[in-house]
Amino acid sequence: IKLLHYMNKLVLYCKSYDKDVNRAKQLLDSIIKYNTDEIPFYISVPEKDVNLFKSILGTANYHLVTDESIDIDNAGWHGQQIVKSQFWKLGVCENYVCVDSDCFFIKPFSISDFMFDSETPYTICHEYKSFFEFIEKIPVLPFDPYESFLKERLHIMDLFGRNGVVYDFGPGPTIWSTKVWQSLEDGYIKPNNMKFADLIHANGSEFTWYGE
Repeated sequence: IKLLHYMNKLVLYCKSYDKDVNRAKQLLDSIIKYNTDEIPFYISVPEKDVNLFKSILGTANYHLVTDESIDIDNAGWHGQQIVKSQFWKLGVCENYVCVDSDCFFIKPFSISDFMFDSETPYTICHEYKSFFEFIEKIPVLPFDPYESFLKERLHIMDLFGRNGVVYDFGPGPTIWSTKVWQSLEDGYIKPNNMKFADLIHANGSEFTWYGE
């Protein structure tokens, strides 16, 4: 496995594993077909799955790296949120589109679909209104989805001292800036003698950690 030692403005990235290999192949095929700007595509998998992915996907049109090269302490399926959020540490890009294995593209796309300008990626940010409008039509639920939504997000808002509108910053695919992850690391994680894994164990929404 060979890493490219240069900085891309934007890459596509998928964290996958053995059970999703055929889905990852479908995603790769769609990227080959529709990626008009030839945005580099990275896939990370557990080290034990490397040969499987090479046998099914081949070795062309994407870059295969191991989860362990991203975060040795949290590699594998159970650490997927951590590995996705720490991909920036490979130093291969300024921004990345984090795409799951079960996604695929259906029409041509380019860098401008993900970037506002040459330096600024778009950010997914909304109040989840359409979800709650849908959920209100369900007569009986075993839990209060709005309470769950607020609890997860207000926790992180409180840590950062932000008041106001409660936003959702997902679902995926998401567009993430390495500058934001670096800011979280330098401004909050390191000063509190923590690791990113500590954040996920405290609150499992990597979308919200990034957005806030």
